This record gives sequence, structure tokens and C-alpha cells, in this order.
Amino acid sequence: MNPEKARAIIKYIKTNAPDNDKVNKGLKEIKIKLTQDNQNVHIFRQQGLTSLIANLFTKDDERVIMWVLSILTSCLLHREFQEEVHNSTIIPAVVNVFKNTDNASIRHRACRVIGQQCTYDLSVSQFHHLNVLSGVLAFLKDAKEDEEKKTAIITLRFLANNSHHSEHILKEDGLSYVCIYGLTSSNENLCWESIKTIYYLSKYPSTLFISQVLKGTKNLQLLGKFYEKGKQDSHFVLHTFLNIFWSHCSSSSTRQYTGNCIMLDYLTMASFPFMIICELQSK
Repeated sequence: MNPEKARAIIKYIKTNAPDNDKVNKGLKEIKIKLTQDNQNVHIFRQQGLTSLIANLFTKDDERVIMWVLSILTSCLLHREFQEEVHNSTIIPAVVNVFKNTDNASIRHRACRVIGQQCTYDLSVSQFHHLNVLSGVLAFLKDAKEDEEKKTAIITLRFLANNSHHSEHILKEDGLSYVCIYGLTSSNENLCWESIKTIYYLSKYPSTLFISQVLKGTKNLQLLGKFYEKGKQDSHFVLHTFLNIFWSHCSSSSTRQYTGNCIMLDYLTMASFPFMIICELQSK
């Protein structure tokens, strides 16, 4: 794409900023160009797309916000754009929209943008500081569609990028939300996204993790049902169980004989010994 063309579209939007219809027309054209060629992201970025988006979040027009969020979902696939977003006012603007709109479509798209930006590790702390977690958990609880639940659960996974952030999620009962609204679903894809998120939360030994994963006594059995010898994603299930066992045994408050027996009963009912045998046989 010709850089002059990108510059002209951005200028058109800026010049006609008071006219929401014209702004939407310009944003639609940008989205079309981004869809046609991934390299157009870099061209628009070099012509000032990031600052344009930051300014458009001040508009009180749902159509504009929808287009801006849609454009961000295309742009945030690129590291350079994520870096610019991190250093702009876009993150607090997206969080503000996400937590304060009643429009389910906007909430869903904003949650997706948050998840995408969280793959840029430096931004995760900023999202936690802005308490985006409460918004994600509320969105997951309110979600009517499986796609909405999946987006929220994936976003939780990206928010759990270290032990400190995982602890924050657990303190807000985040794992329980994943188990209730994701793991128990009849949608297999949603269940697998839930399992992957549970696995990431299990990587850091914690009594909070143990208490929440055992809150519903069938959680471990549900996890166990997704283990299949030789299946590519089964390692998420196996390593989650290994992390659960390690987390339980490494906690000084759970070394009591009775507690260990109860945990072993749960693991046995969830076919954990069978998984170990299968893995040993495959070596």
C-alpha cells in the first residue's frame, strides 16, 4: 500500500473528527486495508495510526469504538504496534470502555484486545494495576455465548504471566470462575481453553490454587477425562496434575497424613495413576 494513501485516510479522519459518520467511513477503510495485507499495519503505524486511535477513544459513539477495537485486534498481532500501545494512553482507555459499557459486543471485543496486548509482557502489570481482573471475571460470569467465555478465559491465562499475577487472580477466586464457567461446559474447545488456563495457574505452588481446584470435588475428574494417551494437548492435563500434586506436597499446611490421603483419593478418582503409567510406557 502507498504510504501517501494511508496518510490521506488518517488526515481525512482527523479533518472530519466532529462528524462521526465520516470518521466511521475512514475507520472502515483502514480496517479493509489491514485485512487485505498484514504489512499495511506497519504503513498505517508509521503514519500515526496509534495516536489517532488514542484520540478516538474520547468519542462518545459506539460505532466509532467498535471500529477502533476492531482495528486494534488486527494491529496487536504485531510487536511494534504493541510497544506503541504500551507507551500510549490506549490501555487505560480500553480498560475504561471494557468496565463501563453495557454493550456486550464492545465488552467482548475490548476483552479480546486486552488479551492480545497481554502477550506483550510489559503491559500485564499495567492491566493488573488498572484492576482489569475484576472486569474480566464479571464479563466471564455475565457471558451468554461460549465465544465470550473463551475470550475471557484466554485473557485470564495471559494475565497469569508470573507468580505474583497468578496469586492476584487466585485471590479474586479466578480459578473457581474458570472451573464453573469453562471446565464444566459441553463445548470441548471452551473446556480445552479452561484446561490450559488452569495449567498456567498451577505452575506456581499455592494453597489458594489447591483450595479452589478442589472447591468443586468433580473438577479433577473433569480434568482427567480430557487425558488421552498420545494426544498432543494431553500434556496440559498431565502437567496440571503433577503441579497439583507438587503444590499440595510442598505446602507445610498440607503435610498432615489425613490431608494427603484425601488428596490421593481425589487424584486416583481422576485417573492420575493411569496417566503416569501411560507416560512411563511411552518412554
